[in-house]
Amino acid sequence: MHTITTPAPTNRSPLPGALHSEWLKTSSLRSNRAIVLATFIGGAATSLLVATFVTDEVLYLTDVAFYWTVVSAMLAAVCGITAFSAEVQHGTLAPLLVARPSRRSLALTKLATVTAFGAVLGIVGVAGGLAGGVLGGLPTGDGALIPETIVWALVDTMLSAALGLGIAMIVRHGSAAISGLLIWGLVVENLLTVFLPASVVRFLPFYAGTQLLAIESDLDSPDAIASALGRTQSALVLAAYASIALVVGMAMLKRRDVE
Repeated sequence: MHTITTPAPTNRSPLPGALHSEWLKTSSLRSNRAIVLATFIGGAATSLLVATFVTDEVLYLTDVAFYWTVVSAMLAAVCGITAFSAEVQHGTLAPLLVARPSRRSLALTKLATVTAFGAVLGIVGVAGGLAGGVLGGLPTGDGALIPETIVWALVDTMLSAALGLGIAMIVRHGSAAISGLLIWGLVVENLLTVFLPASVVRFLPFYAGTQLLAIESDLDSPDAIASALGRTQSALVLAAYASIALVVGMAMLKRRDVE
């Protein structure tokens, strides 16, 4: 008589496998690879051009190397959007939920992946900025500030990526979400900084992200300087926007039918 043995149940969490799968998808996308390359080139080109053509004031590497981080954060938000909207667009969200029925788990693995990719973009952008600044012969300035500012730059890009993911879970349509994000970040906020008082402007999401870099500018008005939030406070403002978008997005993900 043959004895049939049943495999012992395993308590291993499927989360590491899910995270690995999400990272492979994110890192293997041609568009994301192109964004990584463009982030480095853009950071290097920006610093090199500033060092070459801005000669009417003394600029330091501690500031110029982080100019491109503003764009890196926007690109991180775009990658956060595509991480979810691509699943909807290509019809892979439903099979994904069959394999991993927990929608909360899906959202959390997406969040972990996009924030990690946001950190990659932050590092690459700063590396390009430093390389371009060194090639352009910029004086270093207070070099002790660079490591701290790098950390805050990564906070900016990671939170921006999380914000993008939350927006995507709410809107679901990739082109609409990206268009809305770019219009807000590049047009609307810039207009609001002109017409709204500085005490209100400091609470705008991408403006708060820029304040994490602590870049000094002669264009800042005395009111803006006086009412500016500290780095920790600005990080909390951006984190609040990302958290609200993610909470609303997760709630909508749970309630919506997946086609």
